Amino acid sequence: MNDSFSKFLAAYSDAPQNIKDLIDSEEIGIFVDTLLTNNTPVPPKQKLLVILSNRVLDLLPDSQMISQLEEIGLSQPEKIAQIKNFISLKTAAVTTDNSILESTKTDVANEIAETEAAMEKISPIRTMAGDSKQIGYSSTTEPTYTSTQSAIINETK
Repeated sequence: MNDSFSKFLAAYSDAPQNIKDLIDSEEIGIFVDTLLTNNTPVPPKQKLLVILSNRVLDLLPDSQMISQLEEIGLSQPEKIAQIKNFISLKTAAVTTDNSILESTKTDVANEIAETEAAMEKISPIRTMAGDSKQIGYSSTTEPTYTSTQSAIINETK
């Protein structure tokens, strides 16, 4: 197996779910299509896809990404700025989502602890069955009224 591909697979498997979703989606491909003109040959598009995917997975530092972009003919400062902006937006969103997830976990754990503490303070709910046990009443000592639907209907006639 190619060394760079095995590094890619390792970085992909260790990546947060949001990064995996970005790599699996068409977002990078759509961005490449909007960045490059329609008359750009296919090989630079494929290389750009690989470069961006590697950068999103933190396999490439910015300096190395820029040198690889220059190798495939993307040396225009505005296009490099667009690429950096795209990557920072996508990876910043992932960082924000993860921090929100962590704070939500903490909030939920605190709410569970507060709820359990409040439930311990609540007195037990009284029920008719519980009250009857307390006074020593047993349903077998006294007859209980039973009825059927037909008996009730016949009573009202």
